[in-house]
Amino acid sequence: MDEMKFESKATRAIVSKIIERIIKKKVGYDADIDLNHFRTTIIDDKVHLHLDVDVELGQKDFAAILERIGL
Repeated sequence: MDEMKFESKATRAIVSKIIERIIKKKVGYDADIDLNHFRTTIIDDKVHLHLDVDVELGQKDFAAILERIGL
């Protein structure tokens, strides 16, 4: 069993900023992301990913995301 956790607040803040920049660059949405908890566990070639994330974004961006996924 392999496990990876992001426990430190500083590490989670860095990962959150990286995710924000990727989202802005790839899809153009401005989102404030706060990664509260991140854990990945690998058992018998299966990956379990647990995320606890807070996201704040504008109403127009939220509507665009819903439209993009067909809702």
